[in-house]
Amino acid sequence: MTQSRQGFVGERPTSTPMALRPKDAARALAISERLLWEWTRNEGLPHVRIGSVVLYPVDCVKRWLDERANAAAHDGDCPS
Repeated sequence: MTQSRQGFVGERPTSTPMALRPKDAARALAISERLLWEWTRNEGLPHVRIGSVVLYPVDCVKRWLDERANAAAHDGDCPS
């Protein structure tokens, strides 16, 4: 079997990815890529840059989103 970018040819990924590329991260957050870049630049959305590749670690993004949701709920910005 030959190896491809995501693993071995013909095999499906069996686990949740550790990190997402920008397009996939934006899709997971249900936002545009443009807004993803704004949040990355201005709101501290966690990311890792390795050379020219930008990755969004799934666990860090979930924690970041939870922190903002909790802060919004505490401030009364979330409907009950």
